[in-house]
Amino acid sequence: MSDNKSFVGGQDRARVAGEEEYEVQAFARRHGMSPQEVRDMIERIGGDRDALEREAAKLRRH
Repeated sequence: MSDNKSFVGGQDRARVAGEEEYEVQAFARRHGMSPQEVRDMIERIGGDRDALEREAAKLRRH
């Protein structure tokens, strides 16, 4: 999906864009997960970065 060029603002750091491979890869590396695990998590709980960070922390504890 292309960016809306009429929106002039900073990047949306509050979301992880599951369709952007570089974002999935970066999140996966940071949390010791596979990219597919990250995509599955995004599909399950959405792209909210805070929610994803909490879920990744729970998975690391197990």
